[in-house]
Amino acid sequence: MKNTKAALFAFFALLSVLAFLACERELLQDDSNHLTTLPKEKDAISKKNYDVMQPIKATFSTFGGIVGTCGDSDFPFLNVQDTDEPGIASHLGRFTSHMEFCVLPVFDENYPGDITKATIYYGDISGSLVAANGDEIFLDIEGTGVITPTTRPGYVFEFKDKILIVGGTGRFQGASGYMWTDSYNDGMDRTDHVWTGMIKISN
Repeated sequence: MKNTKAALFAFFALLSVLAFLACERELLQDDSNHLTTLPKEKDAISKKNYDVMQPIKATFSTFGGIVGTCGDSDFPFLNVQDTDEPGIASHLGRFTSHMEFCVLPVFDENYPGDITKATIYYGDISGSLVAANGDEIFLDIEGTGVITPTTRPGYVFEFKDKILIVGGTGRFQGASGYMWTDSYNDGMDRTDHVWTGMIKISN
């Protein structure tokens, strides 16, 4: 009888040990799975936040005008524009801008020689928006831009064109997207801009 009790005690003790070991093994597997999936979850969060199209809006003013010629370009005159004071934009914060592009004025036959009545075509853009820390968004244009006379009070010209985001530096390296211009020129050297669109930040 004593031997039977001892055998049963040993048997149940062995079951307890095996059950404990099984639980430990499951916990270790759970921990292992947790440790291996956590970086993937982090990567997914990162891609969700950055590798998708996000709205962008930039409000700024530039100053400049014709400074020379464009050589072999279809648009003969070089126009250079710079910000005098920082603008403000989503993803950039306060920023400055430098843009160069070539223009071709075509005069209205009813107003020969009157630049304020002309339609001005432009292309061959080289430009960027530069954040306070030096990170840049590079710009290009889709097709040919068109500057036309406007009826908006206080301005002479307007342009509403699609500007492309074609990379950048720093956190904007590999960025892509576009912005539509809502820009007005006073007929002298000032142009006020509100650009809105979408940007994909890839890193």
